Amino acid sequence: MPISALDREIPGGNLAMRHAFLITAYKNPHHLIRFMDLFDERFDFFIHLDARSVISPEDSRKLVQHPRCRLVSRRYVNRWSGVNHLLAMLLLAREALGQADYDYLHVRSGQDYPIRTADAIDEFFTANSGTEFVKNFPLPNLELWGEDGGFDRFRTFQLYTYWDMKNPDLYRLAEFLQKVQRRLGVRRRLPKSFPAPYGGSQWVSFTGGLWRYIIEQWDAHNEWYRLFRFCFGPEEIVLPSLARAYQGGANVSNRKMNRVVWSFRNGNNPANLDESDFDQLKDSDYFFIRKVEYPLSQVLLDRIDRELLGRPIQRKISIPST
Repeated sequence: MPISALDREIPGGNLAMRHAFLITAYKNPHHLIRFMDLFDERFDFFIHLDARSVISPEDSRKLVQHPRCRLVSRRYVNRWSGVNHLLAMLLLAREALGQADYDYLHVRSGQDYPIRTADAIDEFFTANSGTEFVKNFPLPNLELWGEDGGFDRFRTFQLYTYWDMKNPDLYRLAEFLQKVQRRLGVRRRLPKSFPAPYGGSQWVSFTGGLWRYIIEQWDAHNEWYRLFRFCFGPEEIVLPSLARAYQGGANVSNRKMNRVVWSFRNGNNPANLDESDFDQLKDSDYFFIRKVEYPLSQVLLDRIDRELLGRPIQRKISIPST
């Protein structure tokens, strides 16, 4: 049975807010453990590992055995920008809401890291209880999402769910198929059952009530899956759109919770962060950062631990980054 508010007293007699982190990852299990080590009994973790992940059974057991971890699943192959990433989020949210009455469920990646303490995070969400946090904007939006304003993500059949588009040959073939579809006049539309479309971020902090609404709506509309499985980045439409539809969007904040550097640096776009990023993030109002990578981000993470989180630096662990 879900855990009620009466079961969540903390020392001093105050009621604690209950949080769940929904994390999608595919590597660096030691980093996930480092992330979980920062949090106490107010926070639980539900983790989905890409089914293709090379994380060993031994490392998976270490994750499962962590006192903050409630689930490790390897159900989906999460190809970049395919629908399975959204399905993995929904799986984790279902599992979390089946276990406890969480106040907030936060979606994060396995390459995120907090830059605020557990107390600071809990205090912020307690002060803003009921607010849904997602970067969002109405579609179409030509300035942010190109000449078709984001509708090109679903107007033709796209194969991100099934093909690895980081393979140059497959990407070129997919681009050719897009051109053929456009010449043939293929023009798919959002189902009439789908709410007013919004775009935005997939890295959200939503109340348990909103997550229940999202799950109910997704389960009630099979036509949504039929559209979005042939879409680019469907979670960046589905989550903001349903947040705006829930209770008329009255409680939605456009505040972005994580700092991301959208430029090519350190071999990746968005940039893999390093120590040079510390001065900018230390005085920011963000709560998380992404992306971090090992060993590149090790010094940055150690400084965050020491100077922002008040945590002693742990013994370095050498683990491959792939």
